[in-house]
Amino acid sequence: MQRDVRELAWIASLDAVPRLLAAAAVETARLLNVSDLAAPYQLSRPTIRDYLTLLERIFLLEELPPWSVNRLSRLIKTPKLHVGDTGLACALLGADAKTLTADRALLGQVLETFVFQELRRQASGTSIPSRFITFVTATATRWTSWSSAGRAPSRGSRSRPRRR
Repeated sequence: MQRDVRELAWIASLDAVPRLLAAAAVETARLLNVSDLAAPYQLSRPTIRDYLTLLERIFLLEELPPWSVNRLSRLIKTPKLHVGDTGLACALLGADAKTLTADRALLGQVLETFVFQELRRQASGTSIPSRFITFVTATATRWTSWSSAGRAPSRGSRSRPRRR
């Protein structure tokens, strides 16, 4: 990874990039907050943003744009951050099957990243619109929040956002 990043751009502190990737693995399937990722390093927020862009260019990270039914009134305008591979995310987190079974919140994050990556992979060969991918990932987010709370959705609950 360091060799690939070095070929793409001149990086002042190359040792921060692997640590940034490990921090991004902790934040997979969460709203992207560059300030939180920049906090442990002695680097500025724009520098960390540039590093994230480099990690996206070598396909280790990916951002999911926000999705809303109503395009005029988006409540959340922050993209989500996903690690490019769930196996890599689990390796960076040191999570195995036993850990994922015990930590339902972490399982939800990894599951959401897996769903996102599978839909992206399938969409690369077909004409699945990216809006559909963001909708399915938003639905998976809702499911993982139910599962991390320890309850399943009720029979009458909706699996998709309500239209107004």
